[in-house]
Amino acid sequence: MYLMHMGQKVAQLQMAGEHFIGIRSIVNEKHMPVGISKHQATMMLSLQNWERMRSIPSERQNINRILKALPGGISDAKLKSMRVSLTDTYWFKDERTPLTWEDVNFHKNGFATDFADVAVFEKEIPVIQFNSPDYTTDGVLQKGWITIDSIPTLLKFGELGINAHGKNLLSANEVVAGKIAASMDIDHVNYFPVQVEGTQQMICGSHCFIEDGEHDFVNGLQIANETRSFGRELYHQFSQMGYQQDLDKMIVFDHILHNTDRHEKNFGFIRNATTLEPVRFAPLFDSGSCLGWNYSPNVMDTGEMKPFIQQREKQLELVQKLPCNLPDPNYLKAVVADTYEVFGIPEKQYEIACMDVDKGYQMLAEKEKMWSFGHEDLEERG
Repeated sequence: MYLMHMGQKVAQLQMAGEHFIGIRSIVNEKHMPVGISKHQATMMLSLQNWERMRSIPSERQNINRILKALPGGISDAKLKSMRVSLTDTYWFKDERTPLTWEDVNFHKNGFATDFADVAVFEKEIPVIQFNSPDYTTDGVLQKGWITIDSIPTLLKFGELGINAHGKNLLSANEVVAGKIAASMDIDHVNYFPVQVEGTQQMICGSHCFIEDGEHDFVNGLQIANETRSFGRELYHQFSQMGYQQDLDKMIVFDHILHNTDRHEKNFGFIRNATTLEPVRFAPLFDSGSCLGWNYSPNVMDTGEMKPFIQQREKQLELVQKLPCNLPDPNYLKAVVADTYEVFGIPEKQYEIACMDVDKGYQMLAEKEKMWSFGHEDLEERG
């Protein structure tokens, strides 16, 4: 079995059934996934962790329904899928197969939707076709890939946390986040409401932000592992790569929405898979854990945040000047109200969201005074 990067052989792997248990040889070290250890003693574990990062987790909602539809289990399904992804160009190739990247690339050839039929539309059928990006899509929430107008589209539920009360709260928040990012002129993945066929359920859909089979999304965790930079150090590492303004926009955006789950896998950059050169900061995605979604007095007081500093106010201190325009808080609240009505989110949760927004803007007002003071001080020195 070979780990492939588009048409490049990267490493020859030792397999035990559907699991890889060793590295026989490195064929092209330059094309190894970002963040893989260069030390022989830890390289295999590092590669296994990377592979696990692009897999269905055991904590996935409706995992029992998924397992029931996969006679051989998830590991067998991953093997049959060749671990092809929509968001990078890595895949696993059996040494005996004549298949090429052009043959398996989902962006060119499309993919089967058996998995989505089971995981999203809850059909009681076995999965027969395994050429699907679902086996390399992580995350806890119930989800599945389909195509809309020939565009790869992820359908995602959002019933999570103590305040969901049977509604897809995080899906609604994704839609809100997309509209607010647009108002701030921040590159983002657009989320839109989708009614699940045959039900009254409203969930969200989003198109894949990688649009061809020639680019890789490299996430923050990979850079953290590559450079051994975590927390504040990861912020400075990305800044040195030329992405400071993008990070500052992300921090301010997450601050006003109080996104509590911008972990290291939820941001990064896009690179050319052939030259390995970075192209741009990736559009923001997966912002639904926001607007007091997990509200309790304790959580609101501590101001939980990620990825650089764990407190809402402290993380904002990384930003030295306002990097973008801020939406009027009343506009933000109006977007929340309109979206929550579409998703059937209770009025009480709207009030919690507004309270969380107000708190964020109060912190920003204090920070803006400091930014203005610093600017005036520099002018006086000049």
